[in-house]
Amino acid sequence: SGINAEYGKVEVKREIPPYNGFGSPQDSKQNCLSLIAQPPKKDVMKMLENDLKILRYAAVMESPNPEDKNRKFIISYSLAKDEMQIYEPHQRNAGIIEGKFLEYSQVRKPGSSVDNPEYYTPADFAIGATIEVFSRKFKIADCDLYVLKYLEANASKFPAATIESIRAIHADKL
Repeated sequence: SGINAEYGKVEVKREIPPYNGFGSPQDSKQNCLSLIAQPPKKDVMKMLENDLKILRYAAVMESPNPEDKNRKFIISYSLAKDEMQIYEPHQRNAGIIEGKFLEYSQVRKPGSSVDNPEYYTPADFAIGATIEVFSRKFKIADCDLYVLKYLEANASKFPAATIESIRAIHADKL
């Protein structure tokens, strides 16, 4: 900070305070940039290009509890918002209340910093990969054929190992 002699005004360098845990990091940062609270800016072009494009994966919960052994989940990843949802379909006589496990939201990877978070993307959803969501582990077991078609069409954005693992699952359908 210094005084601008030409106009007599004080120049102040803005510093974004560290994330405090309330809301999302993007929301907190946006509120520091404006006196009046505003929602974070969205990538409108990305939302228009990927509207209604959802990648669906089948997953099983990895847990030491025997009650959780056969629990199956559907992970839906929205390409328009870069958010994922986890849903547990109905299973007869399971004794567990099924339904939404996680509403559409961005999920931070374990071990990523709070100030500079890394979120899960479709590149992380290789068949056999394990993702951790709020201390629960899910192993990716299968996916829709659309996932393979989308990843192949955008192969430069995704690791070859992820595409190959999905291609191996769908080899008989191609």
